[in-house]
Amino acid sequence: MVQTLSVERLLLSILCMSCLAVSMVTKNPLRTEPVAWTSIPGRPLQGHIGKAIDFQRLIPRRQRITRGENSHSLAKNPDMLQSYIVKVKQDMRGQFVAAVKELAHDAVIQYLPHDSYILVLPDNIADEVAELVGVQTVLLLPSEMKVAPDMLSAIHGENSQVVTANRRAVKQNDAANLGPQQKGFKGRKERNFGAGKGRRTEAKTEDPRASMEGDLSVVVGRTGKAGNVLVTSRWTEGLHAAGLGEAVTEIVDRGKGPVTVRVSGGEGSVPAVARWLAQQGEVVWVEKKGTIRLYKVEQRVEEETDGRGLAVRNVNSVPAMLGASDQNGDPLVWSMGLQGEGQVIAVADSGLDYDNCAFGEPGGNDAGLISFCGGLSTCSNPGRHRKIFSYRTFDTADVGDEASGHGTHVVGSAVANTLSALQGFSLEGAAPQAKVAFEDGGKESAATPSEREALRFPDSLLDMFTPSQQAGIKVHSDSWGISDQRYELTAQQVDEFMYDNPEYLLVFAGGNDGESGYQSVGAPATSKNAICVGASENVNSAYPESARAPYMKLDVASEYQEELASIAFGEFGAAEAEGLIVNEKLVLIQSSGSDPSLGCETAQNVAELSGNVALVRRGTCFFQTKCANAQEAGAIACVVMNNVVSELVVMAESDPQDEPRTVTIPSVFTSKNNGDVLEELLGEGEVRISLPVYDSYDPSNVAVFSSRGPTPDMRIKPDIVVTGDQVLSAKGDANLNSRQCTAATAEMYLSGTSMATPQVSGAAALVRQYFEEGFQAAGSRDLTAGFSPTAALVKAVILHSGEQLAYPKKAPPFYDMGIFPDYDQGYGSLRLSSVLWFGDQTSGFSLSTFDQESVSDGELWAVCLSSVDDSESLRVTLHWTDPQASLSAAYALVNNLDLSVQEVATGQRLYGNALPGVSSTTNLFVPELDPVNNNEQVTWVSPTAGSYRVLVSGRDVPMGPQKFAVVVTGSFASASICTVPADEACPGDGTCSGHGTCMPGGVCECEPTHSGADCSSENAVLLDNVQVTTPEVGVSGWTYYVLPVYRDQSWTINVNSLGTRLVSDPDLYLAYNRLPTLQDFDGLEFSPAAVTSLSVSMLDPQKVLIPDGLAMKGNGVWVLGIYAYCCAPARLEVTVSFGAVPDPLPTSMSDATTTTTPTPTTSSTTAAQTSSSTTAPKTTSSTTTEGPTTTTTTITTTTTTQDPT
Repeated sequence: MVQTLSVERLLLSILCMSCLAVSMVTKNPLRTEPVAWTSIPGRPLQGHIGKAIDFQRLIPRRQRITRGENSHSLAKNPDMLQSYIVKVKQDMRGQFVAAVKELAHDAVIQYLPHDSYILVLPDNIADEVAELVGVQTVLLLPSEMKVAPDMLSAIHGENSQVVTANRRAVKQNDAANLGPQQKGFKGRKERNFGAGKGRRTEAKTEDPRASMEGDLSVVVGRTGKAGNVLVTSRWTEGLHAAGLGEAVTEIVDRGKGPVTVRVSGGEGSVPAVARWLAQQGEVVWVEKKGTIRLYKVEQRVEEETDGRGLAVRNVNSVPAMLGASDQNGDPLVWSMGLQGEGQVIAVADSGLDYDNCAFGEPGGNDAGLISFCGGLSTCSNPGRHRKIFSYRTFDTADVGDEASGHGTHVVGSAVANTLSALQGFSLEGAAPQAKVAFEDGGKESAATPSEREALRFPDSLLDMFTPSQQAGIKVHSDSWGISDQRYELTAQQVDEFMYDNPEYLLVFAGGNDGESGYQSVGAPATSKNAICVGASENVNSAYPESARAPYMKLDVASEYQEELASIAFGEFGAAEAEGLIVNEKLVLIQSSGSDPSLGCETAQNVAELSGNVALVRRGTCFFQTKCANAQEAGAIACVVMNNVVSELVVMAESDPQDEPRTVTIPSVFTSKNNGDVLEELLGEGEVRISLPVYDSYDPSNVAVFSSRGPTPDMRIKPDIVVTGDQVLSAKGDANLNSRQCTAATAEMYLSGTSMATPQVSGAAALVRQYFEEGFQAAGSRDLTAGFSPTAALVKAVILHSGEQLAYPKKAPPFYDMGIFPDYDQGYGSLRLSSVLWFGDQTSGFSLSTFDQESVSDGELWAVCLSSVDDSESLRVTLHWTDPQASLSAAYALVNNLDLSVQEVATGQRLYGNALPGVSSTTNLFVPELDPVNNNEQVTWVSPTAGSYRVLVSGRDVPMGPQKFAVVVTGSFASASICTVPADEACPGDGTCSGHGTCMPGGVCECEPTHSGADCSSENAVLLDNVQVTTPEVGVSGWTYYVLPVYRDQSWTINVNSLGTRLVSDPDLYLAYNRLPTLQDFDGLEFSPAAVTSLSVSMLDPQKVLIPDGLAMKGNGVWVLGIYAYCCAPARLEVTVSFGAVPDPLPTSMSDATTTTTPTPTTSSTTAAQTSSSTTAPKTTSSTTTEGPTTTTTTITTTTTTQDPT
């Protein structure tokens, strides 16, 4: 019987006992026994919730016999499927995967860090798997690890937060929304200046169960005979037996891919059904199916035309994306012969108005030449139309696009090529000679706009991508996504399809939720292998005057200096005009009443307000009343800050019957995020503002709507950006016989990452053409040298071409993190000509590429570069198509490769993605290896002349061998694969600087006293009751401190965050006798015995006990790691207080894991530099210091041989 005791305990308060799952009836139930997470051998599991639950271990057959069980329990049942976690010895992983594939060739194997695999197997094969060499234990996959985190919260009835996207300005006249009217706001996009950071970013919230209605996507294992049986009838019977039959309207199982379970029946139905499903043995994962949405920003202005109907502005963004131009001003890549000839791009979108002259046939017989097909069927006779390779409709979608259609605009940016320049109309996409295989998911004939833009794609993206792949198409462009920032089912399917089809490249829009702050990229763009596209602004001439949005400019001596906050002028007060307030002091109103900042009563701080700008909090009374009180106190302007997270509103005038007082001073509204920051800055010193100021636009800025990374597991997103604001492309008119051939009828401007994505897809087609036609051999077309590149190489070229943006007007919450690539722009703005080599057009420039190279676990691959000089920067980009991750895993990366570039003469190395560690002893930069991304890049500016090595190490490759691609540009004579001498494989003179172990693959494992990629950075020692101010740790960076501890000695750490509370998010990690990593555990959730590491977030302070199991390790050192999570640098004050030294001191070190007896107050390691602050008192409780910027976290540790009390 499937073990479900843990789930029953957790959900008892939510679901009645009649809703308990009915386990699958079998003749011979599995024999299991409970096992604690800390008792699982080997490196710890990294499930998204695995550390907080109980596990059940499968008792192997040999142990059953030993325990005297009868032969009935040994019977094999091939009809019973069960999901397992199989823990394997680290050095036996490759052999294990091969052995499982031999036992069950159709078994789906998903890696679960560390050293574990999720398998769905029949009972008979599970017994054989348990007996394989290297297997340490076999566990049942717990139900809790099968359910998406947001679903789990809803099931448990916790108050989870759900991000929604609704940013239209709404006219309101007070905090209670008394004004029902709505007023447009020129389509302005709120910047959300000063939004919360990272995973704790401020977002609109909903009751979790309110969003828990609809379809469930269920991943099932399909192994062997049992896997060929559809689950429909059995699940229907089981759900009825559990009292849930009425809640499920349909179960759709197509025999492959996920099963769709459609649920209705009111609140609580979806959680109950999800719980039942998670308890079925063959089920691996359950999540709520997301709603696909198009990534188009609402058009801000109507098209402005001159007297002839021609567009006033005609700014095409494609040339900038392609890079350098020739002498005629055309993109260089086009003039060198790359325009997409022979390439086909698949585009899935809302529809295509194919009679637009950007696509249409000269004779107008478009429908007669297009190959139409439906569903997943094969399109017959494709490719006859000059631009439309094929036209596929999914589900109930119909042919054509709605007026001003999304899909038509998207296709235009990729492949448009007008028949002739009629009446000033000439439009070319990124690959103007390429064709499009269009996949229509829209329904132009639907009744409402939302229904017309709802995309009707197959339930499984694996089904959706298959027809184009079978037709030989290699690039698929997708300007849509869902509002889920996790690595979820659609992201996993993208990775799976690309891993199984290594030449197939998917390109996804990152989303338009940038105003929500960091970690706003939506799935499937959160996948690892696809290209995630962000948007930058266009040139200023692409924007009409009416598109200008007003802002409030700050002038304050802090990180916010001269930053912009979005505002909306009210219907009362001075009319909007530039320069109303210039550099005037901001003052928070203090009125009588329970909340002085509301300004609903007479102001008390008249002297401060007089001649200055009043800051007022929304709530209780009318907006106009607040600003009238400020005006009567002498304020020269009124800024009302929201008290809830919502859209930017236009403050309406009070109803005349309320006899409102006249307000003549400028009165504006700003967001809650902005208000929180303003209040914080006022607490730190003087703030001066100017309003309104108007933004200018520049391609060197990321568009404010463009969704930002990182993903929750800190992977870089977006991957690349191109112009996505005010993009000129083809226009649909909902009429397939209108023949739009003038600028007024055939083109329009739209904004969004949707508009950026097809440009990148077009560029990817040009990259494919470059290699297929052999340009890389001699700089010109050489078909004999051509080859079909993998998607990994194409993506590596795209990322390699990125140019770092300047950010001249970057606004919070988007901060300069001091790293590149970063979470705003990824690897920068696409400039294709900067990487493609066309012979001698750039003196000294060299390009070398390597495709389908591979490494296994612990292997090192190298390329030797000769005669490098400083005439060009040396840039190297590595990308690999990683296997799909388990949805139960805490981190998406499966195979971890590391890139470094070494100057041979000096041994100096630069490391991929340049993560910004910092030494706790010297405050200097310390390079760290990237443990989460499958893209890595090194840029060596002005390299010293000589020889260099490009090194790729298989640091941790559980699903190997892993193939990869490498792109190298610079000025060098040759680049060839070579062998690295064994004594030079590792950094630090081949010895890890004498402070670590050189591991296979050329990776250093540092001693706990040192850190950095080469173990050269000495970690400071924390001394008893000495307060230390840490160096500033950059985003994604680490700093480390050593705590030498005696056996049985207690100790306490007090930590104060010195960073801006609304921005900085440091996390603390502790590990015993080694450096902690991101893969260590969260100590807030539990305190089991024998744990050797924990972490604690500074924004959630709690007291944490280190359990007694550590005492058995004897004397040693703990290492405190401070990690700067998303998305600003972190700086802390740290104090450690040691308890009394045990009396008597240990006399035997036989059980110690170190050879040196540590002393709490002295060490050969450098002591941490102290601050001028007084020593903090000893304490064992969590405290929060009053004030906006300081949080105190106390970590109390007791290493004792008795149970902690």
